[in-house]
Amino acid sequence: MEITEFSCQRVSKQNAPAAQVAAEVTAYYKPLPKQKRFITGSYRRETRLNGTGVTVTGEKARIGVVAADPAVFPFGSVLEIPGRGKVVVKDIGSQIKGHRIDVFVGAGDSGRKRALKWGRKILFVKILRLGKKEV
Repeated sequence: MEITEFSCQRVSKQNAPAAQVAAEVTAYYKPLPKQKRFITGSYRRETRLNGTGVTVTGEKARIGVVAADPAVFPFGSVLEIPGRGKVVVKDIGSQIKGHRIDVFVGAGDSGRKRALKWGRKILFVKILRLGKKEV
């Protein structure tokens, strides 16, 4: 079975081991007021898109933190993302729905560059823990 379009359904056993799902993985960063460039053109618009660097759970966004739809990946879920390693769901986003995950990649100009370089990918994401329950 070939992935030709994004699907929010669990991946079949033929294509991936149990506890893996296909997910759209994007990247976000914390904008800083004095950075050189902004994806949206201004600091204000950038903070609306990417947030202020504090997660909805009240923690500081850092490498290893992701935003996800809590109906699919509850807070505290531990995932393994190819190219990123183990990450923990601690944030949400207005555009993060279904099987979409937004990976935090840093702050300022370097974070912006990493987010642009990462782009948007469809990957098999391994679920190590779903919420507080082991998978």
